[in-house]
Amino acid sequence: IDKMEKTIDFFEKTIDKMEKTIDFFEKTIDKMEKTIDKLGKSIDFLSFSTGFLTCSTDFRLRMIHNIDQKVLLRRKVCCLPQFSDCDRALGFGSEIADSASEGITSFQLPTPTSNF
Repeated sequence: IDKMEKTIDFFEKTIDKMEKTIDFFEKTIDKMEKTIDKLGKSIDFLSFSTGFLTCSTDFRLRMIHNIDQKVLLRRKVCCLPQFSDCDRALGFGSEIADSASEGITSFQLPTPTSNF
């Protein structure tokens, strides 16, 4: 009986140690999950930041492109025979460029008698 009690005590202690080990692993897994969540949030933030920078760069490039297009349109309109002086042509070129930058592609050239 004495040996059986010692054996039972030994198994109880072993089971206690196993339970503590399991608790330790569960806590470790919880910590790992929290770390993974933090990494996920960091990756999301980096992704958002990259997207924002890309969008910002794209916007700047579009603005530069629009400015270039306005200059080209002004130069082209200035050379049209409908305009007697370049100032009037440049003013009309601005209207065309503004319309083009807003997505309006059709416009009508004024006749020489049109009022500005």
